[in-house]
Amino acid sequence: MDTALNAALSPLGIALDGPIVWRTGRTWRQRFKDFITWMCGSKSNYLSKKILEEYFGGVGYTPATHVYLALCTTLPDDTSTGSTIVETDYASYARTEIGTGNNQTDAWNAATGTTTATVTNKNAITFPTATGASTNPIVGVAVVDASSNGNVLAWASVTSTAIANGDTPKVNAAALSDVED
Repeated sequence: MDTALNAALSPLGIALDGPIVWRTGRTWRQRFKDFITWMCGSKSNYLSKKILEEYFGGVGYTPATHVYLALCTTLPDDTSTGSTIVETDYASYARTEIGTGNNQTDAWNAATGTTTATVTNKNAITFPTATGASTNPIVGVAVVDASSNGNVLAWASVTSTAIANGDTPKVNAAALSDVED
């Protein structure tokens, strides 16, 4: 793993030995906050339905202009929505936009691969600095189409300790991936 990435995360006590990845039906090893964990995730039922409607039902789908990453203290699942996920409660927390809008052309790198396609975040996703500690550890993340409520598009499991006062959670560029095969 990139030493600069680990150096940037070190003040938070976070050490990564691989990218954050969700992949339907697959499991990936991830080291986060010095614990070895297993990560898996999925597209939400909402997004799966929109894709099917677009390709097979003739119902147009317009992707969200802005998408956000949410830090969750209970693991989302395929039925989760933006109003049912349980997010961290550290003081000053807010969902953080992936990119800066512009129809998400600045949020995600172009897909790579042919039989298996992967997209990654173009830029770092930096959450607000905690002005008070969280009560519960973060155990999942969700990509959501609104800054509050909205629809979960995809989710993944992670393991970490609670966020302490003064921590600034961050996902570095290309560390958040969606894999399709």
